[in-house]
Amino acid sequence: MTFRKTGLRCKRLCTMSGLKDRRRLRGQGLRAGAMLSLTFLMACTSLRQAADEQIAQPAPAEAEVMQVEAPGFATMSFDSSRYHFGEVKRGQVVERELSFVNTGTAPLDIALISVCECTTIDYPHHPVAPGESASLRVRYDSKDKEGPQVVDIEIHANLPTGIQFTVFYIFVRP
Repeated sequence: MTFRKTGLRCKRLCTMSGLKDRRRLRGQGLRAGAMLSLTFLMACTSLRQAADEQIAQPAPAEAEVMQVEAPGFATMSFDSSRYHFGEVKRGQVVERELSFVNTGTAPLDIALISVCECTTIDYPHHPVAPGESASLRVRYDSKDKEGPQVVDIEIHANLPTGIQFTVFYIFVRP
């Protein structure tokens, strides 16, 4: 048996089937491959036509009737997204109230407010009804601070994005 790249398969088939003419077998192999490819293409075409027919059919009537109501969200509307608390002397404690209105369609439930260690915030622990106003009481301690300060207030609640930010700026003199 020869191990040439061309003719190895053909020679094995010829000796197994008793055929002597290798060229004739090679030609039959090409024809068989072409037939196989043609059969595959025809099967793919018929499957695609069947899929297109299913897509073209109208949806069942009950799918048109079914409606899903999405739950409402609360929305916090502040006077501003940035507040300027002015200038203070180091060691001074500043208190301000930031008012907001729930302009959403659901009661506002504040889960958590996150700020830096120099700031404490008192917020309503009860739901704020739609259209109702409330406020955040911000207390900033300027101890160990100097220069311009930017404090981010991160509010976690039942808002469309789940979180809202507001910022206040303060300048601490030595």
